[in-house]
Amino acid sequence: MKTSIKHISLLCMLSLSITSCGIFGGITLKEDIETFEIRKFADNSKTVKPGLSERFSLKFEEHILSHTNLTYVTDNGHVVYQGEIIRFENGPKRVGTSLSLKENRLIISVRVIFTDTKDSENNLQKVFTGHHDYDNGLALIDVEEEAFKEIFQKIYDDIVDATILRW
Repeated sequence: MKTSIKHISLLCMLSLSITSCGIFGGITLKEDIETFEIRKFADNSKTVKPGLSERFSLKFEEHILSHTNLTYVTDNGHVVYQGEIIRFENGPKRVGTSLSLKENRLIISVRVIFTDTKDSENNLQKVFTGHHDYDNGLALIDVEEEAFKEIFQKIYDDIVDATILRW
């Protein structure tokens, strides 16, 4: 009985501390960082998907706006995101050394260059990748909306984790 009360108390304290830190209500950033800038991510993949570059950049802006208290600016941002889409690949899913006959996999990789104009120690250049598996009986156009949403969400979360959340 004593142990369960301790566990409940510990969970309550942990829950309160997480909530008060703003983890659920948005990301709390360094006080001197107020603005962000996203420069268009060019699509330099072997297979260029028309509109992907604009869509990725716009949705990334919306993601940061909805998860932080930062203000979007078109230039001179305190933090700057830029880069390129380097991989847009759609084909049979690989399972080990063989190909799956049941599923296809869409893979998108993005090279990100992150610049913190207030502290160059935080600058980063890294590749982020996401994928979406779908039944091979479907065409990419049939699952594109869902696939992009899932892949972008993973990539955006990974980018934010590697950049502004590491403070």
